[in-house]
Amino acid sequence: MTPSAKTTTINPSEQAELFALLRNDFSLVASAEPLYSSPVAKPIPTTASAQDIISSVRRQQRQRKDFASAAANEKINRSISEQERTKIAYIPFAIAELVWDYADTIIICSKRNKEIAQLSRTIRNLRRAYLKALPRMIQADLENGEVLDNAYIFEEALSEQWSKMLTALLADLQTQYPDLNEESMQVLNAAYQAIILARALNGYIKKQSRKLTKTAGWEVNVANLLPRQYRAMTSLLELYIGDRPASSRFPIADWVAVFANQIGLIEI
Repeated sequence: MTPSAKTTTINPSEQAELFALLRNDFSLVASAEPLYSSPVAKPIPTTASAQDIISSVRRQQRQRKDFASAAANEKINRSISEQERTKIAYIPFAIAELVWDYADTIIICSKRNKEIAQLSRTIRNLRRAYLKALPRMIQADLENGEVLDNAYIFEEALSEQWSKMLTALLADLQTQYPDLNEESMQVLNAAYQAIILARALNGYIKKQSRKLTKTAGWEVNVANLLPRQYRAMTSLLELYIGDRPASSRFPIADWVAVFANQIGLIEI
């Protein structure tokens, strides 16, 4: 996977929009110091002065949080290579595009099913909102096709293992539901592909978050990089499966672990 020059250098100025829109790279909680350091009684504030006090406290909280964020960011920059930081910042968007792509395949396969038409409309609405919520630097790469191209490179690298997983999945579904029509089987197949990849990405994100939290000394949640509409979409995918789950013979957790590990091996 080879991102463009602008995505290969992740520095504080480039991440400013990420910090603003996605609650920072770091999920930090900075405690405010007591407004009064002395127990001496103070006069009861008027409404105007109370508002001033509230504004002052909020300003101090923001300043401490900004300082803590900057300190944690500096510590991460010293401890983790630029290439590794770029991977952590960029890869979730690329893999998320594959999940969105698989979700679109589900919608196409199920277009004749009126019972789930509303679900498909909801996911498409989430997609439109997701695109608007993306940071500008990711939007630019998405518009020129680079993000999805990189995602397809990853998909190609996994083609052998992915093919084995699909063969096992299809065999299990056909055994479980021998009378299921072709269209419904395609929906199930596509839904499981999206679910497995989404869970694999989630596993990768959790691992990277633990790593960064340990390094920074603060709680870091890489999932905050992705707009919330992505998580909303993935939470709806299992509704396409309904009452036709794969059997326990299909080891979905094992396949998720395999692909999460492969995401971690991506080089950029």
